[in-house]
Order: sequence, then structure tokens, then C-alpha cells
Amino acid sequence: MLLNDEEIRSLIKSGALADALEKNVGPVSYDLTTKEFYTESGSFSEYVLKPGHSVFVGSREVVSLPRDLAARVLLRNSRIRQGLRLDAPLYFPGHKSAIYFRVTNVSGNEIRLDCGKGIAQMVFEKVDAPVTEAYEGAFSEEFDFRGMGEYSDVYSEDASSIS
Repeated sequence: MLLNDEEIRSLIKSGALADALEKNVGPVSYDLTTKEFYTESGSFSEYVLKPGHSVFVGSREVVSLPRDLAARVLLRNSRIRQGLRLDAPLYFPGHKSAIYFRVTNVSGNEIRLDCGKGIAQMVFEKVDAPVTEAYEGAFSEEFDFRGMGEYSDVYSEDASSIS
């Protein structure tokens, strides 16, 4: 079940959604505020996304989810129509982190991105019962962007079997 606007405002008041602006609360979502764009070259407050290219986006908001709540990052409708695609993790119960996601330009045109225009929104989903163990993944407690993960060890056996 998705949380409604009053429940999202309660998350802000309790600190489960920190550095959030009440004006960004929608009927069943919260509009994330872009803080920076990240590439291998560094971080930027503006970025021109070329066709077929991707960039990581960091929001100013931070989640500290209780054990009975998960969250999803979704692309805003206006950005879908512009030609963006979004990839983001499911933020599990117990997750404590800034919000990061990747957008890819699937259009044939350059797309100018800046911190003033929203890209994504977050919805919160109630879990039927609190989880026994809180999330503790590789990117938990990521408050500063750590870049891409190192997956060579994880996938090396699969890659050699494909060769």
C-alpha cells in the first residue's frame, strides 16, 4: 500500500525522510530535489546528457526507513516524455542513505539537466509486517556518492563461462 500525503509529511517530521521540503509532497509521492550529477569526470550542478548516455543523479534528501517501509524512485512523467529512462534500486526497510539513481537519454536529442528542475519522485510502500533484519548492503549508509560498484569478482566466473 502506498503512503498518502499526510503519511509522507509524517515521515519528514520524524526524520525518516530528512532534508525534505514539504512543498514537494504530492498526493502519493515526494518530488526529489536534485543535488548533483555524477560522472567518472566528477560532479556537476548542470549536465548536458547526450543521446544514449547516462549520468548518476544525487538528491538532497536522505532516507532512514523504518523496518516496515520500502521506497521506490520513479521518473516524473514530464521526463519520460522528454526521453529519459531511470534506473534505481528499491530502498529496503532499514535503509539509511542519500538517494541516488541513474538516468539515460533514450531520445535522439541532447537533454539539458540542472538542479532546478525535478527529475524523479519517490513513493513509499508499507510492508505487511516489519522485517526481522534491516537492510545492510554494499551501498548502505552512502551519504557521499561512492561511484560505481566493483562487480568484477562477482561476475568473473559468469564472464569466463560466456567466453
